Amino acid sequence: MQLLVSLKKDDIEEIRKLYEQSFEDSKQFVDYYFDEKIVAERVMAIKENNSIIAMLHLNPFRVQMNNKSYDVSYIVAVATHIKFRNRGYMGQLMEAALNRLYNQGEVFSLLMPIDSRIYERYGFGFIEDHIKMDINTKTISTENIPYTCWSFTEKDLSLLCRQFEKFSKNYNLITMRDEKDFLKLYKELRTDNGSIIVFKEGYLMMYYEGNILHIREIVYNTVDAFYEITSFIQEKSRMGRVVIFDHEYSKLKYYIPNIKDNTITVKPFMMARIINVEEFINKNIDLFVENIRIKVTDSYIGMNNAVYQITENKAAKYIVSDYDFEIDIKTLTQLCFGYLDSEQSEFKEVFNRSFPARNFFNEYV
Repeated sequence: MQLLVSLKKDDIEEIRKLYEQSFEDSKQFVDYYFDEKIVAERVMAIKENNSIIAMLHLNPFRVQMNNKSYDVSYIVAVATHIKFRNRGYMGQLMEAALNRLYNQGEVFSLLMPIDSRIYERYGFGFIEDHIKMDINTKTISTENIPYTCWSFTEKDLSLLCRQFEKFSKNYNLITMRDEKDFLKLYKELRTDNGSIIVFKEGYLMMYYEGNILHIREIVYNTVDAFYEITSFIQEKSRMGRVVIFDHEYSKLKYYIPNIKDNTITVKPFMMARIINVEEFINKNIDLFVENIRIKVTDSYIGMNNAVYQITENKAAKYIVSDYDFEIDIKTLTQLCFGYLDSEQSEFKEVFNRSFPARNFFNEYV
């Protein structure tokens, strides 16, 4: 068995083969992923008898959290060949990946799980919920107004960046997107024959499954833009139905009646994990009260196991036996990202303030 911390070009074909065996993505999407998204030196894998039998990908993103920017790894394409499952290979890869990220200076990491139970054991916890609305468009009670919109072209990239930057101010955690990022998102949508529809003060990302309109992302920065987008959705739904994926705090849900014909489901969506506790606390020191000692336990990154004393707006790490509170890495992550309400927990004396989890990391790969 050989642990590979980065791939050579010769390994990419094996990685693609394992990807196609493990996931049900279309050929168009897989082509897009391997042409546009994969970063060979950020793929970790286990090779046995010259074949890749397990892998995970550390896709790079730049995000903003609590008004500070971070370079983070979004862990995707986690897979083990079916013949080699339940042998501990993924555990070895995950532990190696977490410690690699720590040594490279990353502060936290993100992950969208297929089965959250797998990743909770490694210290990941949910930090964001999404809402799925499967609705009869005739029942949407927003005001129908005239609108002007157009299909995306590359001339719109700077406009989308400005719209998203303005929209981002509503959120605690959010992706930082530039023109290259939006162009990649457009190419990703095209693998489902999707498109981006641009309005003066917003946009939506859409595609059809059969004849059912699906909305992957809605961005609006004015009340008029909101009404324009909902008017467009009602007009463009071919079967009088639409499926919309949005943040839990979606404004649209307040305009959908609770009737048999409509289904609104809230589901946990994105997980996170603090990678470097000392660095995270110091970058977000305003979250914590002064003159407190917090013992953090982390089963996979040994350097995090310590007592953190917060004084004079700074956290110092000590290996001592005296502390005020003990907290595991998953719970610490969920509290710091606002997913758990510190005011309603045993740790209310640790945090300065409680805030809602207005986190919006809406990336798939």
